[in-house]
Amino acid sequence: MIRIIDSANALRYAGTLDQVFRLRHQIFVEELGWKQFEVDGVYEKDRYDNEHAIHIVSINSQERVIGYCRLYPTTLPHMLSEVFPMYVEGPVPQRSDIFELTRGGVARDCRGGSTHAEVFAGAHEYCEMQGASAITSFVRAFRLPYFQAEGMKITPLGIPADCNGELLAAVSLEVSESVIQEMWRRAGFPGSVLEREIEHRKIA
Repeated sequence: MIRIIDSANALRYAGTLDQVFRLRHQIFVEELGWKQFEVDGVYEKDRYDNEHAIHIVSINSQERVIGYCRLYPTTLPHMLSEVFPMYVEGPVPQRSDIFELTRGGVARDCRGGSTHAEVFAGAHEYCEMQGASAITSFVRAFRLPYFQAEGMKITPLGIPADCNGELLAAVSLEVSESVIQEMWRRAGFPGSVLEREIEHRKIA
């Protein structure tokens, strides 16, 4: 199940967010070595973890956080526009109907199942609810076939290039009802992956 956490309910779900930043530390600091974003040896955070961030959180039946990604409005300065614009051919997409997706990851013991598909389906569902047409992201190039296998429609924003020893690519992911339904079908989901209380809620 996907829980959406934003500035409107962050206090209510403080415990879930605590788990989020601990999981991010496990993935991005302990596994990938991103020491510059380490906080107190416990959390992983950056400057985009602010009141504008939308947290897409996969939780299991025991309320454990097992998967995650972050969405951010592209109308504000964001990672692709401020940190990685050189990987985009032409202007970085910055529109009210486009969100940026970053920090996608799954707990180590939950990889190989449907959690990754659930996280991305939840992100697409949320963006579609907000009237978005696309999601931009900066991803490892080897992951792109997996995204396509999960039913995502990908448009490259530039040629994949080396970044700190890894081949990374800036991409745009289509957001549409047909894409979401295809993602549900391929993952075997019967319908929406969102927590019931968030379904159809639009941000102001």
